[in-house]
Amino acid sequence: MKYHNIRRFSKTVAVGSCRVGGDAPIAIQSMTNTDTRDTAACVAQIERIARAGAPYIGIPLRSLNIRSSALVAVIVRGSHVLVPFGDDTIEADDRVVIITCETGIVDLNDVMGQKTHE
Repeated sequence: MKYHNIRRFSKTVAVGSCRVGGDAPIAIQSMTNTDTRDTAACVAQIERIARAGAPYIGIPLRSLNIRSSALVAVIVRGSHVLVPFGDDTIEADDRVVIITCETGIVDLNDVMGQKTHE
């Protein structure tokens, strides 16, 4: 099988200190520390479930204090997969995929909180 080294044009964005997309080199090779053949374990590490009563429930993403090193990539609500924008919200029982360059993220509370107005 022959592979072509062709990259489609995309916008470069910064996730913390990591540049992703555009002409940036591919920087992230693995999102988990599990055996990638163990699908269930990988999904368990990548996907986080929003819990009822969490401080970020029902608040637009643009109004949350999301770590600069994290990106809310996908929200799965029931059978719908959402690519979120600033006005989208996370609701109880949503499954949320976070991309980050950090380690030790075990809960959505580790990534986001409500912005405080000073």
